[in-house]
Amino acid sequence: KFVSICSKQKVAVYVPLFRIARNYFDSIFYNDGRYVQSWTLDSAVLFTATTLVPVGFGLVTPLTWCGRLFLIIYAIFGIPLALITISDMGKFFCTSVFKFFRESTVTFMATLVILLFLYPFVGGVCIHYVSHLSLFDSIYYCCITILTVGYGDIEPPISIPYLILFIFVGVTLVTISVDVVATSIIHQVHYMGRRMGDAKLIADKMMQMAQKISINKGLGLGMTQLGAFARMGIMINLTSNGKKISHQEKSEELRINTAYNPDFDFDLIDQISELENLKFQHYY
Repeated sequence: KFVSICSKQKVAVYVPLFRIARNYFDSIFYNDGRYVQSWTLDSAVLFTATTLVPVGFGLVTPLTWCGRLFLIIYAIFGIPLALITISDMGKFFCTSVFKFFRESTVTFMATLVILLFLYPFVGGVCIHYVSHLSLFDSIYYCCITILTVGYGDIEPPISIPYLILFIFVGVTLVTISVDVVATSIIHQVHYMGRRMGDAKLIADKMMQMAQKISINKGLGLGMTQLGAFARMGIMINLTSNGKKISHQEKSEELRINTAYNPDFDFDLIDQISELENLKFQHYY
């Protein structure tokens, strides 16, 4: 029992020492033989910013329980606020730029997609010329940063203020692009659903007309009924293209009630045929 207690005490002492030695070795290895402290003001600002976005490079992390508890509370309240801020900035940007493109959705979406591909490429080229990273590694670093992957396998090759600005602009651009493309896809799905609803509405109207036409005529259509069909088809086309129908009007159109006159703008009786019948009866 005494040996086990001593072993636990040794572990409690050696583990923090091992962490300190590991951090010291990493600092010397990555800084050309010079020891550099990890928790500086710049690294702390980068840590808080990448926690809110959240990218989470993992270059500096809290080791004590109180630091980790503070990080949990900070992230719970900070991440939603940051996401709301980025979303509002994206909506403001979309509204302003969409007016510039004269409300052309296709042009606006194409511009966003082009910017989304150009942003990490241009950022990678700039980082390549101001740092020791290769062009491919620079583009790779920019992509995993704005996509909030943040493996932390590459240290920030530029100063912290420029890096934070690059992260916020890139994450905002990605958020706007995903939001606009997803909204467009959902709109197309709803458009197809509305077209199917219009087809069902036309079928219901045809069923109503079939029920309302006189059975004595054998469902025979004269010129007046054919003209009424044509007028109704034009009205349905205009309604599906531009006119909005209220909920009350839809309910009235979908109501099938054979006890009353139909709500359609056509004659149930072929006036020409009835006139011929009257002449025939008067003649005989």
